[in-house]
Amino acid sequence: QEDLLLQGDAYALENGILRLTKTDASGTVPQKNSVGRVLYSAPVHLWDSSRLATFETTIRFAITHTNNNPADGIAFFLAPQDTTIPSGSQGGNLGIFPTSGSQDHVVAVEFDVYVNGQWDPSYRHIGIDIESRDSKKTTEWESVSGQVVTARINYDANFKRLSVSATASPQGRRVNQETYTVTYDNVNLKTLLPEYVRVGISGATGQEVAIHDIRSWYFSSYLVNIAKKEKEDMYIAQYV
Repeated sequence: QEDLLLQGDAYALENGILRLTKTDASGTVPQKNSVGRVLYSAPVHLWDSSRLATFETTIRFAITHTNNNPADGIAFFLAPQDTTIPSGSQGGNLGIFPTSGSQDHVVAVEFDVYVNGQWDPSYRHIGIDIESRDSKKTTEWESVSGQVVTARINYDANFKRLSVSATASPQGRRVNQETYTVTYDNVNLKTLLPEYVRVGISGATGQEVAIHDIRSWYFSSYLVNIAKKEKEDMYIAQYV
């Protein structure tokens, strides 16, 4: 975990799990209005004058709660190198958007377990966010407490396509798995983001709460159409 930058309330447990949001001393009672983020310490080269990176990331996470109204969720995001936690980003802003709900130069995939009626669809969802908490594309999903979710996020530079596939495994088992997918085209990261970015994962609670844990994280990117591929690879936490 030496390759990580932790922001806000995020911290590492002894077993290697990264906990994004605050709990009480027992580690079992989530707290309100908590925001935590983990960033890869090295900037990622996203594009140059004529090329754009393709990337893939795999995140295994679990959201644990004790009531029927958990909040708020987890998001994978790309942002400028100097990104910090915005003011007012707790709750449905998921640690990446300020109070206004919009932020230039931010692209994210959210795994949202709380329906904020002002901007969310009327269901828990996976959403693709382009500079706003108002997702451009969503798919409905059901978050079961403690369920391990394996999310695979891919960006294809040739097609400018951002796609997500998330498989939910009850208590980590391979039976009764459900897979959710969402794809959004015409995402030109070269016009949305600076040449070098940071990648990260955020989690947040608001007035409603849950525990947000990252079990493992893998990220890989390379600039396409060059003789010598430039790669930014990382492995974050082992499976536990």
